[in-house]
Amino acid sequence: MILKYDKTKWVEVHSAPVNTLQMFITDRCNMRCPGCFYQHRLGKSAMSMEQYQGTVEDHLGDIGKVIILGGEPTLHPDLGKMIDLNNRYGLRTTIYTNACKLYKLSGTDLSRTSIRIDIKDYQSVEVPAAYAGLPVILVFMLRSDNTHLLMPFAEKIEHLGFKKMFISGIRDIHETVIIGKILRKLFVFQNTPHV
Repeated sequence: MILKYDKTKWVEVHSAPVNTLQMFITDRCNMRCPGCFYQHRLGKSAMSMEQYQGTVEDHLGDIGKVIILGGEPTLHPDLGKMIDLNNRYGLRTTIYTNACKLYKLSGTDLSRTSIRIDIKDYQSVEVPAAYAGLPVILVFMLRSDNTHLLMPFAEKIEHLGFKKMFISGIRDIHETVIIGKILRKLFVFQNTPHV
């Protein structure tokens, strides 16, 4: 099944799959967001630069991208060095962040990096000066209780000048089943043959 939408306005992008290494570099976070999948692990520990480098080097040849997560990655003192390491090895980097400390990336080569910011409340989305010139993609975390906010979110960020958004689904299977049922009620689906 596929979701029907206005293809003159919205484009669904399919990226080529790439082997990815996910690195949780810190348990620290400056926020306590409801629905955060990592909230049960928040604390004070952080991965050392040596651990990070060793893990990346152990997987070279098998990966094309490193996803940096936490806690809040921008709280890690070596985030810039981690991105530099990925760049040296020709790896792409994706950082999931709450964007509160993006200024810490100043001076870092972000040419192979994308910064994904999870927006909890689409009505409060603004374009901080801190985003200017950064490879930012806003993320809408789709849950059973917010499906009605997806299109208003997309329209708001389009109005603010963002060219891309990422829709992420909740990881809990029960929530995923509920979301599927809600989406079937909200949108017209078309059956397509499986290839």
